[in-house]
Amino acid sequence: MKRIFIFIIIIISNTAFSQANFVIKLYDFAWSVSYEKSENPNFVGILLIMNVINEGNQSDVCYELEYIYLDCSNKYYDFGTDIMLYESYNADKIISPYDTSRVMMFYWVPKDADALTLRFKNAPEAGGKFITESFNKWKNNNRSNLTYFENTASEYFSKKNYTKSIVYCYNAKALNPDAKVNFTLGNCYISLENYDLAIEYYDKSYNEVGRYLIYDNMGYAYLGKEDYQNSLDYFRKAISEAPGEFDPYLGMAISYYYMNNFEMAKEYYKKAEKIEFQLKDGMDGLQLLMDIEGVFYGKTEIYALNEICKLLEYRFIY
Repeated sequence: MKRIFIFIIIIISNTAFSQANFVIKLYDFAWSVSYEKSENPNFVGILLIMNVINEGNQSDVCYELEYIYLDCSNKYYDFGTDIMLYESYNADKIISPYDTSRVMMFYWVPKDADALTLRFKNAPEAGGKFITESFNKWKNNNRSNLTYFENTASEYFSKKNYTKSIVYCYNAKALNPDAKVNFTLGNCYISLENYDLAIEYYDKSYNEVGRYLIYDNMGYAYLGKEDYQNSLDYFRKAISEAPGEFDPYLGMAISYYYMNNFEMAKEYYKKAEKIEFQLKDGMDGLQLLMDIEGVFYGKTEIYALNEICKLLEYRFIY
């Protein structure tokens, strides 16, 4: 009986102390004219990027994010009326113990709302976290930085720091809505598996890069969304623009594979197999094709194909 009692005590104790414990830290911010209120030119979007760290020993959603709000020094602007949360990404993600999730939150704010500060509803007496001066002041102080923002966005993308690249892309567009950063934004979002935003920005980038690159990446974005008919349509467009490129043929093969049309998958795999190519890291492309052949002519598990697709990360680096 004593042994059972001790066992029950251990279970109760472990349950009582097993919980998620979140730390929320501001990572960066960016102005976003893409989220500007079209009906009111006095408003602008601001993107807040936060690292949410689970320091507890249980997986959970960080519900504390619901209590975050933006404040400003202008007494006549109120959160919920003049400053509003527009949308968020990853806010409802389950975070494992000792893991970090990067959350993106878009707000509407008046362009003259000054001293924007992040606060927590459950602790209004706390000092809050100062973020930035008003958009009007920021834009006036950064008018000559457009080229710097564009170049820095490209540099961060090449280093695979996609979040920082997004920050500089948005700030470039805040200075000039016609800044040529839409394709970079598309590449960042597809790398972060936010396929809807990737498609949105690829669709705006026709004056920045060749149509083949847009069609090919759009195909992979729709593939990520599991919208296989659209992925096939864009891969066909990519092939019509550049019939000698490997990527769209493999994209067609993968699309047909997920549609359970294995004959067409094999057909396009064979077409891809005939095209000589070299991966960015110098790995022989034929070796990759041999790996893929193992999927089409042996292993049929979906996870096997997913693992192979991870090897194709090079396709987003141009």
